[in-house]
Amino acid sequence: MLIRLGATPITSPKDVLEALGFDTDDTEEKVLPELSADEQKIYNRLTEPCTRHELIAACNIPASGASILISLLELKGVITEFDGLIRRS
Repeated sequence: MLIRLGATPITSPKDVLEALGFDTDDTEEKVLPELSADEQKIYNRLTEPCTRHELIAACNIPASGASILISLLELKGVITEFDGLIRRS
């Protein structure tokens, strides 16, 4: 009903910016923050989305340390976890 009344569907932060009239051109190259060796190992492994369990097993890092690193990468905005899959942002 809201869409029939002219509401804009919002599925991502980019949709909010576009609805407010901001330019959301993604042609700029994304600059990664400084990553530690283990963070880089996790980032490099994410050429395609995978589950947390698959990522931890592939990186050969203890689960507790890997979970911390994944959280740090999410806070840095480098990766996202959605619907059970972790992917590069």
